[in-house]
Amino acid sequence: MGFALVLALSAAAVHWLIYPITQGRITFLFFVPAIVLATTLAGRWTGALVALAGIVNSVLMKTPALILVPLSADQVSFIATTLVSVLVIFVGDYYRALSRRELSDLHDLHELSTALASIPRLADQLQLILATIVRMHGAEKGLISIFDPARERLIVAASQGYDAPALEALRELRPGEGATGLAYLSHERVVIEDADRDPRVANFRELQRQQHVRSVHATPLIGREGAALGSLTVHLPRVHKPTERELRIADICARKAAVFIERARAEELLSQRDRRFRTVLESSGVPFVVLSPVRDPSGAVVNFRFGFLNTAAANVMGVKASEYVGRIVSEVLPRAWEDQERFRLFVEALEKGEVREIERPSAAHD
Repeated sequence: MGFALVLALSAAAVHWLIYPITQGRITFLFFVPAIVLATTLAGRWTGALVALAGIVNSVLMKTPALILVPLSADQVSFIATTLVSVLVIFVGDYYRALSRRELSDLHDLHELSTALASIPRLADQLQLILATIVRMHGAEKGLISIFDPARERLIVAASQGYDAPALEALRELRPGEGATGLAYLSHERVVIEDADRDPRVANFRELQRQQHVRSVHATPLIGREGAALGSLTVHLPRVHKPTERELRIADICARKAAVFIERARAEELLSQRDRRFRTVLESSGVPFVVLSPVRDPSGAVVNFRFGFLNTAAANVMGVKASEYVGRIVSEVLPRAWEDQERFRLFVEALEKGEVREIERPSAAHD
């Protein structure tokens, strides 16, 4: 109310300030930006108050009796002013709603990114991504499916809104099957505006009717190298063509899902490689020790930490591997670095990536 009053008084003051020059020919011009500002920032009713003040100001600046004369210039001007006020209010309210929705979308996507950073498991990450896009679409159902090369099927990795029988029917899809399979196969988004009429999803028509699904759009999950990893699919209960906003949100969520899928696969490959490496070393009769550097705040190596000891190394040192792994060398072997030349060779091998050789009796019993 106070905001509307300030804007109305400011616009009126400008009009009365130039009145000696305009002689009432311009009575509403400065109220137009005031209405837009009031509506955009505070809502349509605030804009309506400013518009009403502008109409009253226009009447006061003209001869009231002339406004009642049919088709007179003053009456036409009064009617035009009223119509312009209504139009400006609707335009301002539209852009207010648009800006508020954009801010809401940015907030939701920011919250999604923040939450994903603290979730370790891929299944939970994908479930959160799916829940976010379904909510932002005003939908109830959706799927994230990942392609499994071993089975050559798209396997559901996250689902929203589907009961167990429906989910079982959608759990494994062939590439090219349904909107999900088509998006994966074509590497392009697939939009089904009316599932009851589109032949591309005819095989799922009965299931869609049972689940109250009328429109679908599926976005492929594309990895960094351009390969399709799966699809993100949103299902809506009405005939619908996705808006630019909805497609933009789908692209953002699909990229996030692809990033986390690739990250999980890379971590799994690294874990498998590490397990194979440890298995080989553990089965070897040659003693092996893996050390990792301990650095000070400046980045200089000041010590080493035991990362791995195989059984042969533990036997030579006369210790249990589990008691050493994770501990700093000088803590368990206090005299290990008394020979500074030995420590220097370890650091050089690390920093330069070169082989260094040294022979010395074990200090495990020192």
